[in-house]
Amino acid sequence: MKVRKLFSCFMALLLLMLTLAACDGGVEPSTSSSSGDTASADSQPAEEKDIGDYVEKKDYGGRTLTILSPRMNAENKSETEYMKNEYADNYEGEKLATRINDAIEARNHLVEEYLNVQIVEQRLHETSRPGGAMLQTVRTEIIAGGSTTYQLINPCLYDCGTLAAEGSLYNLYSISTLNGLEAEWWDHTFNGDVSFGDKLYFTNGDMGFQSKSSTAIVVFNRDLQTEYGLEDPYALVREGTWTIDKAIEMAKNISEDLNGDGQITYEDKVGWEGQADDCWNMFYSSGSRIAEFDADGKLQLTMYTERSARAAERIMELVQDDAHYISANDYFSVTQWPVELCMENFAAGNALFFSDSLGSLINFQKMKGNYGLLPIPKLDEAQDEYQSFINPWVSSALCIPSSLPMEDAEFAGAVLECMGYYSMDTVRREYHDEVLSYQYVQDDESMEMLELILNTRGCDVGQIFQVGNYQNTLHEFATMDPGSFRSAYEASAGAAQEDIDRLNALFEELA
Repeated sequence: MKVRKLFSCFMALLLLMLTLAACDGGVEPSTSSSSGDTASADSQPAEEKDIGDYVEKKDYGGRTLTILSPRMNAENKSETEYMKNEYADNYEGEKLATRINDAIEARNHLVEEYLNVQIVEQRLHETSRPGGAMLQTVRTEIIAGGSTTYQLINPCLYDCGTLAAEGSLYNLYSISTLNGLEAEWWDHTFNGDVSFGDKLYFTNGDMGFQSKSSTAIVVFNRDLQTEYGLEDPYALVREGTWTIDKAIEMAKNISEDLNGDGQITYEDKVGWEGQADDCWNMFYSSGSRIAEFDADGKLQLTMYTERSARAAERIMELVQDDAHYISANDYFSVTQWPVELCMENFAAGNALFFSDSLGSLINFQKMKGNYGLLPIPKLDEAQDEYQSFINPWVSSALCIPSSLPMEDAEFAGAVLECMGYYSMDTVRREYHDEVLSYQYVQDDESMEMLELILNTRGCDVGQIFQVGNYQNTLHEFATMDPGSFRSAYEASAGAAQEDIDRLNALFEELA
């Protein structure tokens, strides 16, 4: 086994976004300077790719592009996604990996030099999402108030869906400077998942990394796997036999009341630690969706099928097994951030499996034991591929407010396209090839799993648009009586179909 050193990396903000809902309002500017050292030659994309083929070299006269982004953590303890972070003197948390930070600065310098612009990211404190300060600021200040301060906004996916349905976002396919979002630096799988035919209102790509880091994963304790003589999960994944049933079978091997209080909690040895989002992750990984697009780009309700009913039963069996499964959601009475309790217990060597998102791996840098990385299990062996869920609460996406004049939207598109081009050999390379592949994982097998996870990631458009509020129904698998999924589905089916019809009609009319 080739062991690679873990290091302090950039995902503290993402972790907090996964688990915390913090502090007060206020917008903090962070700017990229066009002064300073020129980016090195090896920051440039390959010679066969010419920026001029994608973005017209136009002098914008030093014009500023401002991105409005949310953040969920305490004041002065945030790391930006699009700017080099100038750390506050009193910042004591994990810092953005130096290589990533430098890559962002190099990328922005190249963009600023090519177009003669200045890139600024302003961070808005949120205390909740969806529907928090970010959504309200866009609604009141930008859309209703007519502010042109922000050319790009970066809400969580839930808020992206809400704003799109309100007609507050440009159809990005209508922005000529984005060239149809066909270049390789755009996330084409994501775009396909959320496009209403020829209409796309929010997107992701190589210029950011939080969307990738919000992808669901499973981490397993290799030492416990060996100690208990359990099957090799890596081999199971390769053979296509890493299923929910197999995960249940393996988790049932471990349950020990370490503190002697007569129950299994985050202080004990257990088969699986996670949170309510496991229900989202496994429903998606089973191939089930709340809603999907048909061949004509029309949204259709797909929540309840024979397969999704089977998936619901298997998920319930796992997450309702109090002797072998621990949910962080049960411990909000203990601490404001209960997922940290599970992380600490896993790092102490007391759990076989821990499930969260890719960004959580930073928390195991001090773990003395050996761990491995896995995709979320499939429903059954007949399923063709593993499928990795992008969490809509954590992940954000890029949008252009529809209240902007087209000239401003075209300006935003040109800068975004340029950022994407220069991100390929800067931000994308450092994030994926250096940070994830060589410093987040401990062994070559995990690198193989990481590639699989990133290649199978996607989202459920029904979740993003909160069709029938079924995202809450999925969370209720943690307490739902076995066999009651159909009745729970039918209770909201009428409202869900109304949502579907309303969305289809809205996007039929919108530009």
